[in-house]
Amino acid sequence: MTIEALYTGKNFPSYSERAYLLTVLYDSPGKGDCCLFLPTAEKRLERLLERAGILNAEEPHIKDWDSELSDELLSRIHVTRESVFELNRLCAAVEALDEAARKKLDAVVQCAEPEYAFQMRHLAENLELFDFVPGVQTADGYGRYLIQESGHYEYDENLEPYYDYERCGQEQMDSESGAFSTLGYVSYHGILSLDELMMEDPAEQEQAPQQELQMGGMSC
Repeated sequence: MTIEALYTGKNFPSYSERAYLLTVLYDSPGKGDCCLFLPTAEKRLERLLERAGILNAEEPHIKDWDSELSDELLSRIHVTRESVFELNRLCAAVEALDEAARKKLDAVVQCAEPEYAFQMRHLAENLELFDFVPGVQTADGYGRYLIQESGHYEYDENLEPYYDYERCGQEQMDSESGAFSTLGYVSYHGILSLDELMMEDPAEQEQAPQQELQMGGMSC
């Protein structure tokens, strides 16, 4: 039997007591591997990076990473180039969502086309500004939803031959900021423009040089 020492005296071995959305394995400069499980408290993340000698490293090397984030989010995240702090904040925002809200976020992301983790985080934190109708792919389908299911109209099946679903759906779409995703119809009802909603906070921009470690509009 061979006994292998996993604890280096600095960094704890890769072990998590619960499911995490993102796991990143760093090659810590002269101190062995450092495994980060996200999301975690930001102060704890800072301590882990500082203890491992990564926080001030010019070119920290990522050996491996794994994620439970959706394919829609992962397809837009460049893990090795994103700020580990922004990835942590994104994971925290997604973790707070239930399954239905995560599906809605995928649809919103598909329509809004964000390019960075912080933009996806802003969308996740403001999902209440979006309406999502799963499965709807056409103006006719949206009209049927509005008249039969939304509760905004008093539907009478005896009048079925007289309903113009496509016109109803198209007119509603023309009056709001909406688009079709592969998951359904998404409309935005916020006061700010979508670009402004996804914009980085000025306060965060001021803090970024001090704490951020580099890891290497809706179409309607």
